[in-house]
Amino acid sequence: MNASPSEAPARALVLVVDHHAVFAEAVASRLSQEADLDASAGGRAAHALAMVPRRGVRAVVLEQWLADLDGLELTRQLCALPRPPVVVFLGDTASPAVAAAAFQSGALAWVGKESPIEVLLEALRAVLQGQMFVSPGMLGPLLRLLLVEQGTGSPSRLRMLTPRERDVLGCMVDGLDQASSAKRLFLSPNTVRTHRQKLLAKLGVHSSLEAVAIGRQAGLKPRVPSR
Repeated sequence: MNASPSEAPARALVLVVDHHAVFAEAVASRLSQEADLDASAGGRAAHALAMVPRRGVRAVVLEQWLADLDGLELTRQLCALPRPPVVVFLGDTASPAVAAAAFQSGALAWVGKESPIEVLLEALRAVLQGQMFVSPGMLGPLLRLLLVEQGTGSPSRLRMLTPRERDVLGCMVDGLDQASSAKRLFLSPNTVRTHRQKLLAKLGVHSSLEAVAIGRQAGLKPRVPSR
């Protein structure tokens, strides 16, 4: 039977993991006020690893300092699950190194813990659509750090990319998400996703931000094909 036109779409289940129980519960309560989100709170990594596959959690909001496991390691374990959730990493320090480590561990977003709830909501909705997100003010320092870490030889790695992979990377440098990149390059979103995965592997990086840092260092610009 088809769903009624007036039936509300399913809400994305979000788990907030923080060693401060009051903080986690307050954030989860606020997120649950949104029509598209349904959140619960937990304070331990073991709870998250058990709940995610059992409840079909789509997003996990977590911090680094947990009682039973480092947040970076929890991120890696969550992303290794058969049906991994997307991870939003809450940073309690304005450290580009911690943000870079979070993305390298598999997180799709970094949000400062002191940020307004609206920033966390924006990040959650971005990652649930397969996009990446960095809190305002952190993107510049993070990219500068990644540029330094990649070193002067990194632009030469672009030679390993096919012309189409370079096009996709150029779109990433321009800040385009997967759907916008597909529209610009006259490709399907699935094809863009495949090119992204291949170029990350060829560049030897673990996150789109690292790839963008390499592209920016090389002065890469997208070649917009004509139909």
